[in-house]
Amino acid sequence: MRENALVLRSASERAERMMLVVRDLKTKAGLATKDLRAPEAMLGEEWSPFTTTLGSREAKELAANPHYAAVVLQMMIDAETRPGDTVAVNISGSFPSLAISTLAALEEYGAEYLLVSSIGASSFGANQPMATWADMEERLYRGGMIRHRSRFLTFGGDDDNGGGIDDEGKKMIRQAAMRNGMIVEVPGSLDDAIALRETLFVNAGARLLINIGGNHAALGNCGHAERFPNGLQLAYAACADEQRGLLQRMAGRGLPVVHLLNIRDLSARYRLSADTRWESQGIYYEKRPVLAVLIPLLIIVAGTVGAVSRLPLKRSEPRA
Repeated sequence: MRENALVLRSASERAERMMLVVRDLKTKAGLATKDLRAPEAMLGEEWSPFTTTLGSREAKELAANPHYAAVVLQMMIDAETRPGDTVAVNISGSFPSLAISTLAALEEYGAEYLLVSSIGASSFGANQPMATWADMEERLYRGGMIRHRSRFLTFGGDDDNGGGIDDEGKKMIRQAAMRNGMIVEVPGSLDDAIALRETLFVNAGARLLINIGGNHAALGNCGHAERFPNGLQLAYAACADEQRGLLQRMAGRGLPVVHLLNIRDLSARYRLSADTRWESQGIYYEKRPVLAVLIPLLIIVAGTVGAVSRLPLKRSEPRA
């Protein structure tokens, strides 16, 4: 079992408690019931007025596993993040469960963090008008479960300024921001959207960037955008394309980057099971390759056989 398995498990338990708060929020809004498990309550609708793109229900169900908090925390440890370090977090409303798992990991580890969130969401994300990511984040903040709120919100969508979201959807996002006392920034262009984040994070002295989802500002428009590797990148040879996004820009500054987007890949890589009981999650155990176990065993067996072969033969006693 990993030496830090207890703190990883504690982060995941914290994430599940936070998801229960979201379930209560949705229950009061008539969007969920108390008999739903916390991860199930994290799923939104297939479509709403501020749904940005089609998304996979399976991916959203996998992402709702609270043990992703352990995955994020392990990545932070692997990136040599220390308690008290500042972590920049770029959140898309498409994956509210991953945002919660990330915040649980940050809180459990005692890291400082800055949040920026886009509210538009893909299918089955935080796309319900009374349960946007802004609503979830504010409820967690008021409940004392997180120390910080997003510095600002954006519409998301194309160019991060609401491209592809109709007027009704934008109105719903503004209403969500207003009822939660939050600010909506409307960048004039994609470059502005990227610069808003980069300036904030660099000036704060961020030591790590965690990106959740496929926000346009995160990926940018360069040809390498879709090929940015999933998971933790300790040192990434970023491109110099003028249309590169936040991921490339921060990696180019030498920051480790955690990119959480391809959920099927991450679930397989960190051995997260659809069964959310902690005993079923491989993240808590050291991955030991078969050869690493078999080779020492074969050496022991070979040594034993050799020792036996060197023993003198005992002749049978003649019969009387």
